[in-house]
Amino acid sequence: MKTGGSYNLFNGEEHLLASLASVRASLDHISLLVQTVSNLGHPADPGLMDVVASAVRQRLADEVIVYEPDLSLPAQANEHRKRSIGLERARERGVELFLTLDADEYYEPVRLAAARERIEREGHALTLARTYLHIRRPIWRSAEPDTTCVCFLSRLTPHTRLTPGATYPLPVDPTRRITGSGTSAHLFEPDEVAMLHMNLVRRDGLRSKLANTSSAALPGFVDAVAAACAAWRFGEPLRFPGKPPMAIVEVPDLFGIDALFAEPAPDA
Repeated sequence: MKTGGSYNLFNGEEHLLASLASVRASLDHISLLVQTVSNLGHPADPGLMDVVASAVRQRLADEVIVYEPDLSLPAQANEHRKRSIGLERARERGVELFLTLDADEYYEPVRLAAARERIEREGHALTLARTYLHIRRPIWRSAEPDTTCVCFLSRLTPHTRLTPGATYPLPVDPTRRITGSGTSAHLFEPDEVAMLHMNLVRRDGLRSKLANTSSAALPGFVDAVAAACAAWRFGEPLRFPGKPPMAIVEVPDLFGIDALFAEPAPDA
């Protein structure tokens, strides 16, 4: 069964190569949906396309699609359109099991391969996975799964779509809600497979992420996130806006990238 993934990419490119390496063995086709201007009109960092070119050169990605956002639309509408292009391209390439990703998302390769085999063996059409939040360094991670799940490998049928308003059994990013793949979702347990989300691990101290997030329109949200991350110290719970306090533990450097983030960020 042919599997494929599509990356939604604007920033966080310092994670891209390692993220791709973590999933490459289990994904037969990978596309990169890249934009050099954010959904809020800000330019990407100058090195973005160099990293994209390196991904293709190393055969970590199979094709690159440049997406130009419609700045008259809300940021989430552009994000949904971009992910949908990735889904359609996967369908055109004959992909049967599809996964949508961001550059700061990782999977343990052995667990991903085992989950793929189980899906094929048991015939699951729509699957979900738990996520873990990482903050500041890849070795600092939430002790328990985050409150948000992610759509995992799901079957592409003629009716499969990404449907922002879809009702889902568990909290999932509205731009990533896959419908038309099946009537019930199989949720993997965290010890089977989980998405390891380096969403608060950035070389620039979250500058680009917070300036361009789809949630920037929520009153006070970006300032509250910035304050919570700045105030956090290892050994204390992370008090992320809208979530219960999260215990943070030290975990192994599974992807060999901690040194990239343990040093002070440039111009910090």
